[in-house]
Amino acid sequence: MSQRLRYVMVVAGAAVLSLGGIAVGAWITKPSDGGRGGAIAVALAFLILFIRRDYGARLYQAIVTDIPGIKDQITNLRQGREVVPTAATDAATLHRQFVAIVSRLDTEADGQNRQNGALAWASCIGTIAWGFGDIVACWLQRFR
Repeated sequence: MSQRLRYVMVVAGAAVLSLGGIAVGAWITKPSDGGRGGAIAVALAFLILFIRRDYGARLYQAIVTDIPGIKDQITNLRQGREVVPTAATDAATLHRQFVAIVSRLDTEADGQNRQNGALAWASCIGTIAWGFGDIVACWLQRFR
């Protein structure tokens, strides 16, 4: 399952939970229960937020394991030592390595942006349903 599909499912799940809670409050229990689906939707959004991929750690891991020698060079530079030229530090190799790092940064940033958007939508839908679901359920109760 693609990352995009997962996020669409999170937003759709928040909408279904929110609308379902309102329907249950309107036609099965009492209108004051209309916001409970929204509360569950917000909890779902928080769950997704807290179990998300650790983008920073994954990027650092890619830099230090996928691109050999970069970690040693960074350590040497931090400690003020001179970087010893090797076959891995010629201009063409360094250029390819840094292009790879930038590409990985772009990919990770794109995933983070998608996740942020999905969580914002899911949270907003759930919060609005949580806060005003009882009012909508009370209004819908007229149509029983």
